[in-house]
Amino acid sequence: VRCMRQALATVEVPVDYINTHGTSTPIGDEREIGAIAEVFDGNIPPLGSTKSLTGHSLGAAGAHEVIYALLMMHNDFIAASANIDNLDPKFEKAPIVRERRDDGEDPRPDDPNRVDFDEEFVNRYDFSIIGQDVVNGHPCWAIYLSPRDGDLPVRRGIDNALNNSTGHLWISMDDYGLVRGEFEMARSVRFWFGLLGTLRNTTGRLEFGHVAEGVWLPTVVDIKTDQRVLFRNVRRRILREWTDYSRIPSSD
Repeated sequence: VRCMRQALATVEVPVDYINTHGTSTPIGDEREIGAIAEVFDGNIPPLGSTKSLTGHSLGAAGAHEVIYALLMMHNDFIAASANIDNLDPKFEKAPIVRERRDDGEDPRPDDPNRVDFDEEFVNRYDFSIIGQDVVNGHPCWAIYLSPRDGDLPVRRGIDNALNNSTGHLWISMDDYGLVRGEFEMARSVRFWFGLLGTLRNTTGRLEFGHVAEGVWLPTVVDIKTDQRVLFRNVRRRILREWTDYSRIPSSD
């Protein structure tokens, strides 16, 4: 756990895949998945084991796993974990990759911390229109949002952060699509009373591009935060950019 947290403190982008090191033993695999779940607070990235494809190369296993991970990154795919006929019930909630995934497939379709602009999101905040603006050439309504008074839902790790955040939304006047979102956490958020970490001074910006009629897709996600992990303060930035969207021809 400590090793993974120290490694993550040097990373500025989300983790998209974990090549696990366990050797398919009941004790070893359970301990490894448990440690991953603790570090990622239940929001585990897709994971798999290339050992299931190559066998155990003993002292060379770690080097081999790095090579396989680099090959997957270079060729935009995630290899499946082979020979899983009956998954241990203890691992049912782990996002183990059992079929090959290629670039473009959603790596975490059931991400428990995914933020959707749905009814729950709307019911979490008070909204007020504060004016009009032009964002990236699109006339927009500018809206301020702040958490509502009273008890707000806390079902997932991300909910504490949402319940302590204020922000602004820019909504297209043409089709009511989300053009830009900005947020700031008003207070620090501690995980397990600060033992697992603390988030401070967190701000974020999300930009969306108009790619088709009524369709807005993300072009920029930029999040900055101060993290305290294991008595170490780290300034972390997560930046993702999408530069082009192309429509895939229908197979019909």
